[in-house]
Amino acid sequence: MRRFIAAAAAACALAAAVPAASASTYTATSAKFADTTAGIHLWAPIHEPGGRFASQSDAVAAARRFDLMTIRIGQLGTYTAAMRAANPNLRIYVYINGTYLYKANLGQVSPSILAHTSSGALVQSNTFGNYLGTPSNAAWIAYKQKECQSAIAETGADGCYMDMLGSAPTMAGYNTGVPINPATGKAWTKAEWLRATAALAGRVSAYVARPVLGNGFGNGPRYFDRTAPSKVLLTGAVGSTAEAWLKAPAASATSYESEAQWTQEVDLLADDNTAGGVALTMTKTWGGGTAAQKEAYRLYALASFLLGNSGHSYFYFSADRPDKATTDSPLYHLPLGSPTGAYTHSGGVYQRSFGNGRVLVNPSTATVRLALGATYRTPSGSSVTSVTLPPHAAQILTLG
Repeated sequence: MRRFIAAAAAACALAAAVPAASASTYTATSAKFADTTAGIHLWAPIHEPGGRFASQSDAVAAARRFDLMTIRIGQLGTYTAAMRAANPNLRIYVYINGTYLYKANLGQVSPSILAHTSSGALVQSNTFGNYLGTPSNAAWIAYKQKECQSAIAETGADGCYMDMLGSAPTMAGYNTGVPINPATGKAWTKAEWLRATAALAGRVSAYVARPVLGNGFGNGPRYFDRTAPSKVLLTGAVGSTAEAWLKAPAASATSYESEAQWTQEVDLLADDNTAGGVALTMTKTWGGGTAAQKEAYRLYALASFLLGNSGHSYFYFSADRPDKATTDSPLYHLPLGSPTGAYTHSGGVYQRSFGNGRVLVNPSTATVRLALGATYRTPSGSSVTSVTLPPHAAQILTLG
């Protein structure tokens, strides 16, 4: 319990250290997102590889199950109207890369708005070869404003999803060289980069008069980082993706964070929502594991998500790569209802009560046995009055 209280206090202190974002950038737009406290709310990153609908019926079926989708131009075909009719709460965001220029488009911009090393060389990502821009450059900002505006006009999207707003471009080995901040003449720090990309998102949002979602939270530890908290992205974007939520995508399905790290992952959701933002989680078991191990991780991730969500968070789990992005699971249809309060740490586990159920997570390294005080039903249909949770395990229980 002492560890839980200390972690919560640290989270509150860090939250207070980051300036609140202006209402014009995200608080006012949060009302346009569905309240996700009731039930299990999902988002689908259709923009990722494999995310294309085979038919209108396929698209409509997905629209009925997902409240938010991120897409690339051309991925929805002529299905948008039917999808919105099937789910009036559906929000669609069109993908643009916020800080990189595709290498095929190098001739479209002046090299002066791109990032350079101390020797004057252009900076490219080692993985894709795309050219890094300078997010604080006025011409780069204008370029992204027009790109977002054009993408919305072509797709009818509700706003733009801006990738690569996080601090990855400042990390060693990510690019072919170290980008230099023109304002300082030195290598960009993580904090400087995050402030610049947050401002970029805010300028784009203001230009198109639509909310912008970003990808850049990373995970809970990065969100609450003392020197360069990725939470600062909320000063410009309506919300952001935590793409490595609970685990690194390449880590195996048997890899789990420490309890202290896990607590930050869960607290990210509530902190973001309290600030008026939107949080999109991504948990990927792309580093191997058996089907059973991956399904256990799906349950663990979903239960952890349900503990922290307080109104505007969306869940996504990817077992394998490439993923269709709209993969269904029986867990997503459990009739939990709405939470009756915040999560607590009691009986040796973290738990939260819902109108029609209860969520339990054990992120520790010890096995915990808990008497439930009532009869519940597991996702497999078994009736239980107690549960035994081994290390890094979870359970989602329903009444009746």
